[in-house]
Amino acid sequence: MVQAVYFSTGSMKQEEWNHYGLALDKYTHFTSPIRRYADVLVHRLLLAAVSLTMSDWWGGGEVQDKATANLMVNTELQELCTHINTRNRAAQRAQRDSQVLFQTLYFKDRPLSDPRCVVDAVIFSLRENGFLVYIPQYALKGPVYLESKDKEVLYCGRLGPTWQVGIVTKKEMFVKVETIEGTNMYRRFDHVTVGIQLKGSEAHAHVLSFTLLDNQPWKGEGGGEEVSVNFLREARMEQKEESSEEEEMVEEVERRRKKPKINAYEFFEQMRKIGVRPLDSDL
Repeated sequence: MVQAVYFSTGSMKQEEWNHYGLALDKYTHFTSPIRRYADVLVHRLLLAAVSLTMSDWWGGGEVQDKATANLMVNTELQELCTHINTRNRAAQRAQRDSQVLFQTLYFKDRPLSDPRCVVDAVIFSLRENGFLVYIPQYALKGPVYLESKDKEVLYCGRLGPTWQVGIVTKKEMFVKVETIEGTNMYRRFDHVTVGIQLKGSEAHAHVLSFTLLDNQPWKGEGGGEEVSVNFLREARMEQKEESSEEEEMVEEVERRRKKPKINAYEFFEQMRKIGVRPLDSDL
């Protein structure tokens, strides 16, 4: 499906104006609260069009001449639309990269035994070697593999998930894992328990990896609903905690530095005076 874009009506045929996501034959917008530049362009065109249809007794023909000069030709409009579409896609890529960055920072150095790395996930798509899941708690999407590169399959039984010899079969409505011990069935919208880990190296980018831990929903320790996580807020909180710890360490070092040092000469001089002092002296 093609993404909706801005365009000048003079650069495309009328049958190409509609879009599946808008469900309208003709559509534009000029009341956006964030005031996009596309809205400003529409405002200018509307003002120029209204000025052309108005008769100004005081201004005479100068008003209409000025309005005509403000109207942009189709070539100029299409160039602006192309630029707006390019910047819009760049903003979307920056948003996705920012999300990936803070997600990576959040799960960095967290082992799979960390409770924050074990979550409930919903299957929303089936694949030949597994399925895709959505994690509501973190708003994450990704693949869960049921078949390894060694052609072993992941079976969830009494002993938990284990890699065994078997086959993975994908049908229209489900994915099936068959082994000697038994069979696991996975359908769309099934809830499963997955673990989140950060995998990668210095030579390759770090990515989040999802591992199936159980074919049953994850209830959590309290058994209640899990709260969504804001990765940016969590990163800021961790940064504040680290900075506060560093400040405490610096203060401790400064306190030790300011501690008065003992002068060896003065110490032994005081000991000598005590040794030669008369016994009947009060000093």
